[in-house]
Amino acid sequence: MSQNSYQVAKRYGKALFELAEEEQALDAVFHDVQDLREQLKKIPELESFLNQASVEWSAKKIVLDELTEDYLTISKRALAVIGENHRMPELIVILEEFEKRFNAAKGIVQAQVTTVIPLTETQRDQLVQKLKTQFHCKVIQLKEKIDPTILGGVVVEVGHQRLDGSLRTQLNNLKKELSR
Repeated sequence: MSQNSYQVAKRYGKALFELAEEEQALDAVFHDVQDLREQLKKIPELESFLNQASVEWSAKKIVLDELTEDYLTISKRALAVIGENHRMPELIVILEEFEKRFNAAKGIVQAQVTTVIPLTETQRDQLVQKLKTQFHCKVIQLKEKIDPTILGGVVVEVGHQRLDGSLRTQLNNLKKELSR
């Protein structure tokens, strides 16, 4: 995707967010966005179909209308505008931009936590409280990942920040220091 297409997609996501906010339908539109993203993940052929330039918008609209029959009118209109303006290849970026703005407005931060073994409920709660304080937010959504190659400790990724407290990194740093 070109830089220009990416910027245009972000503007579409921003416009959808602002419209949903103006209509006081943020939560409902967010639900629609989440559902559509799930559909795209569950049915890989759907994204491919929507992105095909050789397929007329009218055919794509029939499929989307079926998938989105329970969506709010705002969400359906947004998809229609995206399709009519031939922006379906940017749909994922548009949805991500909406989600990013929604999360910021609601004080939600998404964090990926990597450990060697699953966190206990107590560890999870303590980590969430520390992250809420550090990132000044109301809600932390944790995605947990198990990776034995980190050897121990924890790696937390929030946005573009990476807090690496893994044993593997500590050992690599010690190795570098000792080899000087």
